Amino acid sequence: MMKEVEYGEFNVKNLIVSLFIMFLSLPLAADVGEGELSSYKSLFLKKIISSNPGRESEIRRCMDGIIKDGSSGVRLIDKFGLFLYDSRNNNLSLERIKYFRDGNISIFMITLKDNSDSTLYNLFLEYSYESARGAYKLTDISFSMIFADKIKSVSEFFGGS
Repeated sequence: MMKEVEYGEFNVKNLIVSLFIMFLSLPLAADVGEGELSSYKSLFLKKIISSNPGRESEIRRCMDGIIKDGSSGVRLIDKFGLFLYDSRNNNLSLERIKYFRDGNISIFMITLKDNSDSTLYNLFLEYSYESARGAYKLTDISFSMIFADKIKSVSEFFGGS
């Protein structure tokens, strides 16, 4: 067990935890910078709004929602920005996004195109909003057959367990 050593406002245990978290986030920071991520988030938001006319305010509200993991969380728009970044790096382009909402359920149907052979792939994500947690939770996910071998890793990426 680690013994806490305090020096006034300075807590060694908190410093070690902070350094550990920074160390874990370095690979992501090395891959995509804040400005670049911002542009991917903007591209995703522009695409989902243009694919779902008249629903901008509810889409923006949903995109500002949080997926919680323990005591931390990440906004949905940040997840989708990272997804778009990763898709572009894998030669996939975002064709369209259909958004549906029914009560506390939000559904995303995302169509991607493989730029090397023009094959279209579909990704279905269903999130439920849990008001007690104040966060979204991934409740269902499905892919085109091409993604079947990656379902576990993609499910975990979008906040599933």
